[in-house]
Amino acid sequence: MVYGYTLKYDVFSNVISKLVKVSKNAQDKVLLKFTENKLQINYATDVRKSTDIIDITSTALKPVSVAITLCELNTALDWFKARDGISADCIQIGMDSNKLSIKGSLWQNNNDSDKDNSKNAPEKVEVVQIEKDLAYTPSHELTRRDEILLREDFDSICNPEDYDVWDRAELLNLVKSMLNVEGRSIIYTTKVKTIFSTNQVYSALKRYEDENKKYGWILSAENARVLVQVLGNMDSDEVKVTTKEGISVIVADTDGRSAYVCELTVPTPAEIFQLNAVQEMKYPNSFYVNRSALLLLVDNLYREKKSDACVLSVDGKNLKVENGNKGVQKDNNIIMLDKVDEELNSLKIGVSIRHLRACLSCCTKAQVCISVYKDGDGITQVRISDKCSTEADKEVESNYYLTSNL
Repeated sequence: MVYGYTLKYDVFSNVISKLVKVSKNAQDKVLLKFTENKLQINYATDVRKSTDIIDITSTALKPVSVAITLCELNTALDWFKARDGISADCIQIGMDSNKLSIKGSLWQNNNDSDKDNSKNAPEKVEVVQIEKDLAYTPSHELTRRDEILLREDFDSICNPEDYDVWDRAELLNLVKSMLNVEGRSIIYTTKVKTIFSTNQVYSALKRYEDENKKYGWILSAENARVLVQVLGNMDSDEVKVTTKEGISVIVADTDGRSAYVCELTVPTPAEIFQLNAVQEMKYPNSFYVNRSALLLLVDNLYREKKSDACVLSVDGKNLKVENGNKGVQKDNNIIMLDKVDEELNSLKIGVSIRHLRACLSCCTKAQVCISVYKDGDGITQVRISDKCSTEADKEVESNYYLTSNL
């Protein structure tokens, strides 16, 4: 067999590992399009699409496209994964009429190369050779289920004509922080310039005032988790974000080498109600507390795993933090406060330890502001606010909303 393609193992393996997380079906296939110096890796189903282009060295006479079951390809590549100081640099791919073969050597640092009598010894020595065979399907023989790999215009996905430019790390951190809410979806709206998520008892809202952004989007939590994986794999500092026909969102790197497409979701009436409600609530009373101190106590309660209930109570200039389980012996955990509104001197609120820990972990300032509001039903709503400065020295406010169970 002639091995006509040589490529970096880590680069290829990272793309396939990402696609395994994108995929929802063990039978999903990827289309490998080999050209003279590029390999385009395409994945497509009715709900998600992805494309990546990586550099290769080719000695093949003509371009070729083949489809391989994603999970089988990932399993084969795992054989070359670095272990115990042994790793693969490059792998070679060859094809004949009925199989695709992956061949590579694994190398280990030569521990004798720094000894006086081994000055000419190589830094690494070859210790293992591996060859894995896989069945493939020629592109012209794809089943109706997999023909979407040929119908999709992957080049246009990588190079959208109209789009918003996002800082990749910033978008990644925004989506991650919203996933902490454990809500059904993540809503980014350019109309009110916010990114929002809720699970009814815990909500997060971040102001994002960028006049240049035109495209809003709503992602299911499942698709948002995949987007985190995709953004983590992209190399560019910025990404292009756009929507297509109001049914899908496209995220592409600025080099035209990687892109991801997923379905937009529709917000529920409850999500819309909560988004409007948290913006309309007025919080007349508040106090500031040392974020690190509060997070330390909440972390300790979380690790005890005695209950998910946490009670915060104000007594003068002290904030008491304790487990909300009535059957648990109470500890005297106190945080000193600088100033408290007189109306809050006897405040007592009960919230989820898990949710409180999540929002404090997302805050960045030394202090957070805790505000309370009693709605028309007599239920106490709690807002935890954090302000962080952007590069443009513009204040962006992040608010987290919890419903007290006391």
